[in-house]
Amino acid sequence: AFSFAYVDRPLLQLEARKLTVFIVFFLTCEFVIV
Repeated sequence: AFSFAYVDRPLLQLEARKLTVFIVFFLTCEFVIV
């Protein structure tokens, strides 16, 4: 379980990074359109 969590952590950080970039991009587009 410990090794699995250790391996899965970078993937979760990558997903969180993608989600953050997507949210920022979406908000930027909304501000530009409005």
